[in-house]
Amino acid sequence: MANMLYRAIRAALLRREIYREAAADPETILKSLGIVILSAIALSLGLVNVVEDGITQPDLSLASLGDRLVDVWLVVITILLGWILWALVVYLLGSKFLGGKAAYHQLLRVIGLCYGPGLLFLLIRAPAVGFYAFLLGLLWVLAAAVVGVKEVQETDWIAAALSTLFGWALFLVIMPFVLVIPNNMN
Repeated sequence: MANMLYRAIRAALLRREIYREAAADPETILKSLGIVILSAIALSLGLVNVVEDGITQPDLSLASLGDRLVDVWLVVITILLGWILWALVVYLLGSKFLGGKAAYHQLLRVIGLCYGPGLLFLLIRAPAVGFYAFLLGLLWVLAAAVVGVKEVQETDWIAAALSTLFGWALFLVIMPFVLVIPNNMN
């Protein structure tokens, strides 16, 4: 787990060598998956407002616990599906139309590592800073993904930004807002 977090930190710091390592190492897929799941759990915990409410007065009724578990699973599945589709869009646009050289599984690993700043999603409902922390996390994930895609696709910045931005907007911004956040705004 420490290696996974170390890779996420290096990707968040936009270190180019981590993206090449991820593209070359097939075992990185599990680390990428773990980072995406941690980001999804951070979002789900943020949506149930654990930062402000804490656990001082937990509702331990079975119905409340069941509702929260369903909400967590909905967020995790939505974010995982978004990650897979985002990598597919980057692959189709970047590799097929814009001259990129990376395979789909390489892009999946690289984009998964870029979800590290998604831990800021935990603060989505924090008083005064929630929206800004969430927005910072979204933009940081995008910046890391553009650098990563540029590095493994071996294209110019414009091609990397175009292919990455389109998938990011669809599957990390729009899809969660449509599927997850309306169900959690109690």
